[in-house]
Amino acid sequence: MQRLAYSPTGQQVAGVERKGTDQLRNPATNELLGDLRPDDEHPHGPVVSLAYSPDGQRIATADKNGRVLLWDQATRLPTGTLLGPPPASMDAVHAVAYSPDQRTLATVSMNGTARL
Repeated sequence: MQRLAYSPTGQQVAGVERKGTDQLRNPATNELLGDLRPDDEHPHGPVVSLAYSPDGQRIATADKNGRVLLWDQATRLPTGTLLGPPPASMDAVHAVAYSPDQRTLATVSMNGTARL
């Protein structure tokens, strides 16, 4: 695994393998609980950052193509796209983080641009 994020309960860990696959695992047993499953409406490339919402119900991912997707943790399906691929004048998103009250998702790009 290259990137990891623990769920707030500590009962799941979301991770990204070298080939860019997003997996949910039980950290106590390393049991594979499932993969995040993109669909035609919400495509995504290899994930570079991910974060659980404070309530553990959602996962945000930023992919190599600059998309930020929101996922339902229980179904592992996308619920929406927060940001699409960036215009040529902007760098792709490189990190995501939820605020403690989960009302805000912060992103930062390789050029240092932060968005809330």
